[in-house]
Amino acid sequence: MMTIESWITLAGNVGFPVVVSFFLLFRLDQCLQNLDKSIDQLTEEVRKKHE
Repeated sequence: MMTIESWITLAGNVGFPVVVSFFLLFRLDQCLQNLDKSIDQLTEEVRKKHE
């Protein structure tokens, strides 16, 4: 996990829009991973009910 200091350093080196884009992609990736886990759990529950 990146600290606030590393985000500030990154913003100074590559620019604010690039840092915001990377941050949003990072958050989106986490959300998609959680969604994938939830879908897997739901699929397993539905499979159990139909057995």
